[in-house]
Amino acid sequence: MKFEVQKICANNDDESVIVYFIEVASPKGDNEKVHQKTIHVAGINYSTDVDALSDEIISKCSVLNLQHKEDVIECLRQLQTTNRRYTESASRSDSRMSFSAFSSTVEMNKSSRSTSSSKETEFSIDQLDLYVEMLYETGDGVAKGVAAVVSLAMIEDNLDILVKNDTLLSALLRLLCESGSKNVRVAYGVLKFLHKLAEYSQFHVFLIEQKVGSTVMDFVNVLVTKYKAPRTNQDSNIKAELDGVRRSIEKILQVSFSLLDLLAEDVNVQSKMVHRGIIHIIAISLRKFALDGNGDKYWIRSALLLLHSTSVFREAVSEMQKIKNHCVCCYTRITQLHRRVQQQKSNFLFEYVSAVTVKIDEFSCETREESKSSEKKVEKKRQEVIYDSVASETLEYLHVILHQYRHDNALAEVCLKVLLNLSFSTMARGQMIKLGYIDLLVKILGSSSLVPHSIRLIYQLSVDEPNRYLLTKCDQLLYQLNKLISTPANWSDELLALCINLCLDEGSTRSFVENPEQLYLLGTKAKNGLILRLLRTASQYLSLPLAKIICEDFQTFQFETMDVSFVTELLNLAGNVAASSEDKHLNSLLASSVNHLLSEQVDPMLTLASVCCCGIMASQPIGAEILTEENTVEQLIDVIQKYQEEDEIVLQSIYALYQIIRNGDSDKKAIYTGAYEFLLDLATDANSAIRRVCSEALDHLAEGHPELNDQVMTAEFEWHNASWIEMVKHNILVPRKSPEESGEGEGILIYDVDDASFISSDA
Repeated sequence: MKFEVQKICANNDDESVIVYFIEVASPKGDNEKVHQKTIHVAGINYSTDVDALSDEIISKCSVLNLQHKEDVIECLRQLQTTNRRYTESASRSDSRMSFSAFSSTVEMNKSSRSTSSSKETEFSIDQLDLYVEMLYETGDGVAKGVAAVVSLAMIEDNLDILVKNDTLLSALLRLLCESGSKNVRVAYGVLKFLHKLAEYSQFHVFLIEQKVGSTVMDFVNVLVTKYKAPRTNQDSNIKAELDGVRRSIEKILQVSFSLLDLLAEDVNVQSKMVHRGIIHIIAISLRKFALDGNGDKYWIRSALLLLHSTSVFREAVSEMQKIKNHCVCCYTRITQLHRRVQQQKSNFLFEYVSAVTVKIDEFSCETREESKSSEKKVEKKRQEVIYDSVASETLEYLHVILHQYRHDNALAEVCLKVLLNLSFSTMARGQMIKLGYIDLLVKILGSSSLVPHSIRLIYQLSVDEPNRYLLTKCDQLLYQLNKLISTPANWSDELLALCINLCLDEGSTRSFVENPEQLYLLGTKAKNGLILRLLRTASQYLSLPLAKIICEDFQTFQFETMDVSFVTELLNLAGNVAASSEDKHLNSLLASSVNHLLSEQVDPMLTLASVCCCGIMASQPIGAEILTEENTVEQLIDVIQKYQEEDEIVLQSIYALYQIIRNGDSDKKAIYTGAYEFLLDLATDANSAIRRVCSEALDHLAEGHPELNDQVMTAEFEWHNASWIEMVKHNILVPRKSPEESGEGEGILIYDVDDASFISSDA
């Protein structure tokens, strides 16, 4: 009989070479089957002679011949590269290792300790019932049955047949619960089979119905909880064996967390995992197997990927960052009282504890039915408190892991993604600052592939004002950001937004704007509005020599054809530069451009930006004079009439008029153009901010004109009187405190229309 090899591949998990082949003894038919042989290579390492081992495999496997030697050597080299286990530990080459997770002893099968031997197995889907019967045996039969099922699952065509078997999955889950903690080989085989099914989304519903996720979580919880790290003074041989046990557990954790992460694609499943305590399980696993620096990075990455998937939930984010608070103390006290109840069996103590528990939960009940529901709610609250206290440690664990594996880009990237999810909580950001994440992130900025993730996280930390102050005191961070911002290829929204957030004073601003002309040219060339916003923010603390460059650009730019956000930032920057430099030429060009935009049919956001620019220019006398000469007052009045329903545009237009009236010799001009009538009419607007600005503008307008002063006072009195009558009519006059109660002596209550509240004033 002849065979035709279809494919040869390496299985890194089992340290095996899998050969897929078909029989070619008879003419090919439509019903030909693909068979496979799994050749297990025990203890392969970097010192193994792969050439000699390939010859041994070919000589023992009847399917292979010398034509396949190069493929076999390539698979063996792949196993050499990905094998992370140490060769000096004899437990690494044990193909039949069983151990008890509840003790510190390990039973080794010495007959399988051969580093140069290989074995081959062949399984057929037609004998599936026989393999299922093996799962109910004891001893080596169970391991052989599991190995057969796993080998069959490696062929995609067999998956539907395996899933349709009614007893297969229940038998495997039973083995995982009963024998999983005692036999690593069986547990790993079962988990690998489940993981293979979870790789296909069409089997997720089936796995969820069988409660596979819950079973795996319970198994992992027992496994990591009962594990005890070896003592430092133990014998070297025992420590080597225990180290082998640890590596086996890490392999189980890797496939388990990867399986749960695949099932967590369903949002409902993620939520159930969070409520069943997956964060607690991951936290314990990280504490026992990752913080000492000897953990395998592959299982750590699987754990962080699962943590990243579950941390997108608001409740999970809040749970992971909460520090132990008063609720934990209350729970501890209640737990102690419950112990006393169990010991003394005192009815009085039981009633007292129940009352205290219900009071803490802020839920009281009188009927028996309400009492039962209250007890369930209180129990849920207790579980949440325990969850909070454990999950709060995850940020500390992540800090240690990120520090140890920051040079591993794949692992560090996942860790940064988890931290980014958590950083949307205010308390989590504060805890990150306390744990020293800033110094660690500055070190990571040196790695080009992790810069975007680090910048996003630092930006999240800069959202809070106290954190921004601490970030500006980190000179190394400012130096790294200055290097990044000097190259347009490194620009990102998070990087530029971070630099804008850190422009708090003159010192930090100079770190980012050492060469404002070059930065402006790069920003305008790339049409990047955030660069211009950075310069605008810097202009509040520094005098930027940009007037000449901006004047040249304003003569060539066609604002109507440019992006609205970019033009908005450009106008704001030009307004700030014109106001600070008092450059007459720039003010004239800017006033002409603004008037042109106000007179055209442009985007409302562009109109708002033009109006704001007028307000900035008019804050200085030279700008107010030029705006008056350019008839900008008339344009602003037209804008108010056109956008009566847009409160923000109306408010900014009135503010611009107020600045023109306040800083320029333009009182008569404003009156002639009708500004007075509009301000008087808008002084009774429902928007309190508009009323306040109109009142200020009318007061300045009436200072040099007695006839206007009388009109303004009369109009304001009439409006205040009408408001007072309306309040009396609707019976909403309720004084806060009497003069005797407030201790301020005699006084009268006056209604302040602007802030809609009563204030006390001396008579």
